[in-house]
Amino acid sequence: MSKLYFLFILLALSLSQVCFAQTKGDSLRQIWENETLADTSRYKAISNYYQTNSFSQPDSVLPIIEYHYKLAESKNSVREIIRALREKAKILYIKGKPDESMLVLKQESGFRYKLL
Repeated sequence: MSKLYFLFILLALSLSQVCFAQTKGDSLRQIWENETLADTSRYKAISNYYQTNSFSQPDSVLPIIEYHYKLAESKNSVREIIRALREKAKILYIKGKPDESMLVLKQESGFRYKLL
């Protein structure tokens, strides 16, 4: 009986962590998709999403990187384009694709010259 109770508690705690993580990701998504907010707030929400999910769920980060890149491109924000490309290179490296990661870093270095 006590083993069953322990398993129930463990399961309940695990589910609460999953629900919290999904809720946090959804609330960050609401921020970065809200076009009425300042761009800095939107970029900060994307950055927070990266920090939370890059190592634990790299596949879920890739579409957000594309969104980040397109948003930065539409706003002509070279700094944010660079951040999106760096994050993409990191994710590709994590996923075991170092050659693709290096190509993205070369692309990123081309944008760094625009900042000078």
